[in-house]
Amino acid sequence: MIRILSSKPEEEIGAVDFGGSVSTNAVSLAEKMGARNILLVGQDLSFPNKLAHCKGAVLEERFNHIESRKLRREYHNHKQMTALPVKKAASIQGGEVRTNEKLLIFKKWFEEHPKKNLWFNFGKDGVVLNGIPNSDFLKYIQENECDLRFVESIRSQILFISEKGLESDFQSNLLKEKTTLEKDEENFSSYKSNLSQASVSKTNSFSKNEDDLAQNFSRFMLKKKILSELNVLSDQLKVFIEKVTQGRILSDRLYLQVKEENRFKDQILKNLKEMDRIDEEVSSRKGLTEILGLSIQRTVLMITEGYEGGLTLEEKKNERLGIAKKSFLLYQGLEEACKLHSKLILKTIQRMKLS
Repeated sequence: MIRILSSKPEEEIGAVDFGGSVSTNAVSLAEKMGARNILLVGQDLSFPNKLAHCKGAVLEERFNHIESRKLRREYHNHKQMTALPVKKAASIQGGEVRTNEKLLIFKKWFEEHPKKNLWFNFGKDGVVLNGIPNSDFLKYIQENECDLRFVESIRSQILFISEKGLESDFQSNLLKEKTTLEKDEENFSSYKSNLSQASVSKTNSFSKNEDDLAQNFSRFMLKKKILSELNVLSDQLKVFIEKVTQGRILSDRLYLQVKEENRFKDQILKNLKEMDRIDEEVSSRKGLTEILGLSIQRTVLMITEGYEGGLTLEEKKNERLGIAKKSFLLYQGLEEACKLHSKLILKTIQRMKLS
């Protein structure tokens, strides 16, 4: 959706630094909004008390609904704790605390991110974040009054920018659609028909004055454009998923052949050439791979940052086998992401058609 909305060359869409997690995005957003200080809460980036999720957290509470005899929360916790190789880091409580490479990447991001204002870590347990003082939340609140006027001023700025954007969008669309209103009678007739039907059940939905009519028509045309873009994206995904599935099947076959290298030497060379061709086709679709890449973050990080949690001991020792496994994992992740995005896009199209 962001790609579609930012496709207008005359308009610039805001950007938030992407650090790999919700918390890093929240920090970036807080800085963009002019936060006086950055306050970190719940960023233990480790496993205090040998728990993957703290008691009362959403991810822990969900087990109240899905836990069964065969799926115990203790088993899930064990899987989370052992999914990646164990690392040790300095603890706020003194000594060391258990963590892993994935969490240490976020630790490094927090430590190395440029700090325009003061940062405070209110965690009572977890890893030490170098350069970010550990503080007591209650003490900080007592010593630092919340400036409600500053908060209100930021809210007013956001509201002003959004209203200004809507106004300029309305004015530009009004000029552009003035000729369209005259030329595209079919669209306008269809719009008026939809408008009259909707007004029967929702009399207050649209104002009868001409300005509101033109504005609503502008929104109607924008909605039509977004639907068109989503349909194109959906069609592109259908074609793309075929290539990705081929890559997943071939990389799985290559993995098995590398495992029995002596038996399949000739076939390996042939399949490697075919794999190169598929790799080229997949990587050439940059727009799609960028969108899908966000959905397979863990798999991508495992490959680019050297995580080996998904590899067996044999795969770690045999470099070629490890590469074949990572290729399979990447294509498997891409295939799952394609299916997920395709499903979400189709749902969005259906909802927009019904709204």
